[in-house]
Amino acid sequence: FSFKLFDVSGHEVMRAFLQRAGKQYLTMVITMPKDYIMDQEGLCGNFNCDMADDAKNDAQQAHFEVQFADSLFTGDPPAVNAVGPVVPDDDPQMLAKTEQCEEEGVLDALGEACGADILYNSAESQEIIDAYKAFGPLYANV
Repeated sequence: FSFKLFDVSGHEVMRAFLQRAGKQYLTMVITMPKDYIMDQEGLCGNFNCDMADDAKNDAQQAHFEVQFADSLFTGDPPAVNAVGPVVPDDDPQMLAKTEQCEEEGVLDALGEACGADILYNSAESQEIIDAYKAFGPLYANV
């Protein structure tokens, strides 16, 4: 799945790409534009394209630590409630959309997520495919 987040004035501030990686894991990549008025800083660095200044020492890392009481991931896992239809991986429509994505240049590792996005979203297929193709090089380097 891919998401675009916008601020109140309509400017895109973040893209998030989420892919199921097994029954218990998700892969998520977040991208943000580099043209903010204020400097950025976080666990992923400062988005200035200089990896040399992104390392965090123990004190800096501790600043970002989420306390157990504030964590969203405490206690028993919540019950899973699917939102919308659940399409099996071997569904003919799912297979066709996945194949369409991969034939148009989406990385094989992202093909299933691309196909699912086409099935679940009202956006144009080509728009979704283009987003996955643009994201592919970043995903491949993670």
